[in-house]
Amino acid sequence: MGIRVRKSVVIGRPIQQVWSYLDNESNDPIWRRPFIKQVTRLDPKPTHQGAKFRGTNSSGDYLTEVTRCEPPTRMSWTYVSYSGPVKAKEGSYLLENEGDGTRMTLEESYDTPGVMALLSMPISLMLGLVIGPRLLKQLKAGVEAQG
Repeated sequence: MGIRVRKSVVIGRPIQQVWSYLDNESNDPIWRRPFIKQVTRLDPKPTHQGAKFRGTNSSGDYLTEVTRCEPPTRMSWTYVSYSGPVKAKEGSYLLENEGDGTRMTLEESYDTPGVMALLSMPISLMLGLVIGPRLLKQLKAGVEAQG
């Protein structure tokens, strides 16, 4: 069984500034705290389709590969490997101009294998109602603090 989470936030900064913040992996442990501990770029900048990132989250290590990269509006990735009882599959950032700011939409999908499938509804609610909004609030604060 699968879970899909999609949440948006309007950030009071131009789209290029939001993209630059998201494209700097050293910001991930800041706006994705406490879940992401570190992210390391395995390919040189600029980010491109096929680029890989290794990270550590609260469940262990993971590896992602960029599947689509259209600066400054879209980046999508797939999880090549992921530790934890709920398996992350893929995700994306979509950035759109909105007034003087930028609407950032975060979308992620997860698999709930085996017994975890029985918990897919509570997990989905937790991700959608608690974790997604928290991350986007932290992202907004981080980008807007840059001035």
